[in-house]
Amino acid sequence: KLMDSRDRKSYNIATMPDGKIWMTEDLATRPGWYDDTYIDSFYTWSQAMALPSACDDSVCTVDTTAKIQGVCPKDWHLPSNKEWQTLVDSAGITHLKSATAWISSSYGIVTDWNGDDLCGFNLLPRSSDCAGSGCTMAGKWWTIHQEAASQARAFRVTDDEDFPVRGKWNNLP
Repeated sequence: KLMDSRDRKSYNIATMPDGKIWMTEDLATRPGWYDDTYIDSFYTWSQAMALPSACDDSVCTVDTTAKIQGVCPKDWHLPSNKEWQTLVDSAGITHLKSATAWISSSYGIVTDWNGDDLCGFNLLPRSSDCAGSGCTMAGKWWTIHQEAASQARAFRVTDDEDFPVRGKWNNLP
């Protein structure tokens, strides 16, 4: 367990096959900038990075070679694309995903994309991605990489994983 000294909440952690320790729950603290736009455990990119809100609409200087604490507890940091990819490469996405809730539906056919959570990571979907005639359960989490003035990279998991560009104003864990 990790206890966040700011609000005394405890979070599960696990050591992954690559030896790195990860939080296995979405952070749900109400940081110092808490206001009416904050949704429990969801942050805009600038909020997650602990940058001014103006960074959601402009390119802000970020050293992506450094560990960026952002909204994380002391001695923890937001993951980079490379860290997410290393995690997936070492553990396998199936062993990171929870054993429930990962489904897709297309033309009335439901497909099970569940994992086995062998690593104890318990990666859960947070929303659905819908297009055309179907929907897929998806999870998206911010990375430290911005792409343009109003866009940043997220780690997305559906039936596979990738790093799509998302609007910085989106609320993601």
